[in-house]
Amino acid sequence: MITGSHKFEAESLRIALICGCVSEDEIINWADEIILENEKVDYIFIEISLSGKKPIQDIVSLLFQISNKHEHFNACRRVLGRMSFACETGSQSLRRFAGGLYQIVIENSYELPSDLIFLIDIDDEYALADSGTYGTIDEVDKRFTEALNSFRNEHSSLPDWYSAALHNK
Repeated sequence: MITGSHKFEAESLRIALICGCVSEDEIINWADEIILENEKVDYIFIEISLSGKKPIQDIVSLLFQISNKHEHFNACRRVLGRMSFACETGSQSLRRFAGGLYQIVIENSYELPSDLIFLIDIDDEYALADSGTYGTIDEVDKRFTEALNSFRNEHSSLPDWYSAALHNK
């Protein structure tokens, strides 16, 4: 049986995978834990558990089958809060996150809540800085870090799979 908690975790993982914040192995471990903890488990968790050699997009699709974008924007905020911690430790790339987040923007047809509207422009800001057209990478990094930090306290509680992922990257 798929619970609301499973849906929210799956959506958080789906977003994190799109953004490059977690590996396929961490998602498989999450599914394995659910399988081990429950007598009756939906087959989709078994599919995820066995998805080690599948392309990332297939795993994203499996996670979507569980989450169906359950609490999508809250899951986005949750992942953004953890991105700020990952960037602080230097274990993750702001530029890579921006590219993944732009995929989330496209997925939502550019319709975002006001606190997430900065996601629309951040990837373009990096492109402009890369080309020397406008600003510098350091300036974009600073703006992006400040935006991510605004999600740090309110949305920073994540399960063990995410904390471990931050320290292993």
